[in-house]
Amino acid sequence: MASTAMWSFLGVVVAVLGTSPTAHGQVSTACNAWRDIDPQPNNPFTADSARLGVTWNPDGTEHTQLDKPGSIARDSNGRIYSEWHFRGSTPSIRKKAASDSADGKRWHHIFHSMTSLLDCGGGKATLIYPDFEIARVEEGPPRDPDRISFFEMLAYVQRPSNAAFEDLGYKEIEGFSTHGFKVTVLGTQQDGDWNAKPIEVTEAWVSDDLAMTMLEIITSLRSAFGSKYESRVRRSHIIRREPDASLFEIPAGYKINPAPEDDPLRETPFKANSKPSAQK
Repeated sequence: MASTAMWSFLGVVVAVLGTSPTAHGQVSTACNAWRDIDPQPNNPFTADSARLGVTWNPDGTEHTQLDKPGSIARDSNGRIYSEWHFRGSTPSIRKKAASDSADGKRWHHIFHSMTSLLDCGGGKATLIYPDFEIARVEEGPPRDPDRISFFEMLAYVQRPSNAAFEDLGYKEIEGFSTHGFKVTVLGTQQDGDWNAKPIEVTEAWVSDDLAMTMLEIITSLRSAFGSKYESRVRRSHIIRREPDASLFEIPAGYKINPAPEDDPLRETPFKANSKPSAQK
């Protein structure tokens, strides 16, 4: 569903840079998409960031689909560092089953952590995969800092006619004043029985002081097999100081934009009973 993709900037970065071939201009696309951390200069910090995905089955039982703790930072230049570690259900990069794929290929390699370096002012975005010691670097037009408050930029973005906006007022989170809003997306005639009923609800609490979303809860009421899915992102343990400069560097010895034959995350011929290989 298009609205789900719009609501998660980190997901946008992964989708744009993590699995697609290199293409000029993708940095500008990522920097101007929905963001939950603004690349605001002269406002450095470090913090913990936890992302959790939960599914409620039709019988009422709860199942954690994704447990992704990590850390984030922004330096005085407005560069954003994000690191994730996967727990619980181990993620894998997959395409179709070999029997269903026209070219007989699919992604079948597993990674357990990922780092994103986003430099909107410098026109560069990098994804780092420590499991394989590779980095993907994209370059494109730089983006100028925003001139309006972070809350206004997120809350009053243009939305489809079937999305209803609600201002939730203010509350304190982690010692910071936050301004909340809720967006409810209603089904249309194309959604059959869900027509005019809520199908997705996003609740976000934004700190203008930090230029960051402190808490975001996305609930998909219409999911596969009748289950409800909820994605939660929360920031905590915020320290307002300049992060270590080494966070924004690609580790020594990593391959940068490796050729397809040297990149374990590109499409490779699938072999039955093959095991993921930490090929470097």
